[in-house]
Amino acid sequence: MCGIIVIISKKSKLEKKKCFQALDDLKKRGPDNTLFNFFDNGKIFVGNTVLSITGTQKKNTNLYNNNKNYIAFNGEIYNYKLLQKKLFPKTVFENDTELLINLVSKFGIKKSPYHLNGMYAFAVYNKNNNSINLVTDPQGEKRFFIFENNEVIIISSTIKSIKKYVKTLEVSNSKIVEYFSTRHLLFYKKTIYKNISLSDPGTITTIKNLKMKCTFHFNCLKFINKRKYLQLNKMSEKNLISHFDKLFFDQLSLMIPDRKFGSIVSGGIDSSLVSHYLNKIKKPNILAGIDHVGKDKVIKNIPIFQKHLKRKIHLIKLNSKKYFLLMKKTYQSFSSPFLTHDCVSRYLVSKFFRNKGCKVFFSGDGGDELFGGYSLYTKTKWVNGINSSPYSNINTNNKIENEKINVLWKKAFKKYSKFLSKREATIQASLFADYFVQGVSVANIGTDILSGENSIETRNLFIQKNIIFNALNLPLKHKINLNLNSNFKTKTILKKLFVQKFDNNLNKKKQGFSGFPNETFKYLSNDYKNKLNTLKKKLGFNSLNKAKKWKLLNIFFFNLYCLKKS
Repeated sequence: MCGIIVIISKKSKLEKKKCFQALDDLKKRGPDNTLFNFFDNGKIFVGNTVLSITGTQKKNTNLYNNNKNYIAFNGEIYNYKLLQKKLFPKTVFENDTELLINLVSKFGIKKSPYHLNGMYAFAVYNKNNNSINLVTDPQGEKRFFIFENNEVIIISSTIKSIKKYVKTLEVSNSKIVEYFSTRHLLFYKKTIYKNISLSDPGTITTIKNLKMKCTFHFNCLKFINKRKYLQLNKMSEKNLISHFDKLFFDQLSLMIPDRKFGSIVSGGIDSSLVSHYLNKIKKPNILAGIDHVGKDKVIKNIPIFQKHLKRKIHLIKLNSKKYFLLMKKTYQSFSSPFLTHDCVSRYLVSKFFRNKGCKVFFSGDGGDELFGGYSLYTKTKWVNGINSSPYSNINTNNKIENEKINVLWKKAFKKYSKFLSKREATIQASLFADYFVQGVSVANIGTDILSGENSIETRNLFIQKNIIFNALNLPLKHKINLNLNSNFKTKTILKKLFVQKFDNNLNKKKQGFSGFPNETFKYLSNDYKNKLNTLKKKLGFNSLNKAKKWKLLNIFFFNLYCLKKS
């Protein structure tokens, strides 16, 4: 987990003090080292804060470079040692950043990403032609926030650091209205701020002469592959379970750090499987789960998981009062309304592991979208040829955002339709869109920001490139199968793998990262309750259901803690 900021002046030299202030705001993401350079006679600033996990760190403050290319890197290249042996057998690199800049110099900016197994967003300044290339991973695990006005272009790992430089950001009212029509607040292409957008997964954004051009080095639609689907479809269930068993084991073997690390055991399928594999490969220094007191019945099974894993699992208690008290710090870390109400839980878990001395912890996000895990999938009325998913079927007043999401679904449906029935193509395309819309725009961003603000890196098995490739081409009957008993209707293949490793009695519905969003109302003063009612009228609501009550509270707390308005 590192922090990147690139500031490009459209007019005069940049003010160094402001640049360093914005860079300082990223130090929680990278407390171990700070690198920077000014270019183009002081009109371009590139800064990089470093959380040292892989290898050793350089002693000077210059960005890693080869005199022509200078790099700022956020992420981890899990196969960096393998790449070093294969591509640079006579060279020993200090870390994956040094390997990456040499990879770019050897293969070029377009071909370099094909070699990488990992999560990444990196910026490369080319001194010869005064250009900057921003590169993001294909799974959407790491992205850039991009701000532009008449004075500057700013690219950063966080909104907060952009805000530090420009001081005032204008909120998009249309994005707030859109939020009340979607399940979560989606940072798909746009953010809550008018001038801040997001880079797309798998892209190279070139900035030269103050103009931006974006191209794909890996379009996510390439994940859909007929040959892979047919290969998986031919496998017996036993062989298919063995296939994913090996896939997970091999990928996690690359992902385990040399530093102290932890893993979440929530009592659910995904995180428990991850912790099982980690325990076999290299035992985590600490296992922990979060107990949303009174809300999650599965947490009572933690003692049984302890017996299976033969390890103590620490329980992090979270009740409504503690949730409320943590909200201010979480909002200020995020500089946005919460994308979903589990942000406080994510913040608390990240803080817990960091306080225990970990630099990395493992999570289980992505399994529900990629492997068909949401219980709502069994209740959805799937209409052939239409995205019926409750997660990515977006109907808002924002026609541009709607169309972009709809186009993504339609393109996925078209590819799946070439080798699947219309019904299966419909559902597969919806699961595809659910990950690349909701998973990427909500969970991935939330994890990156909130773990970064606690100086720790979250690593996630299920959203690695090879896992996604296999999941998106897995026949539907192994994801959502309504013909099976209730415990296996969703996330079928993962649950069957789970019961091999644990116990069928532990295969139960999991509450997941929840929280106490609506309960926060009772902790507000009468004055704040009146102001909340004023906001409700301003937004044109007479009555609100449970979901919209939280959304109203979310906007209210954002105004209170981030905009200093009430």
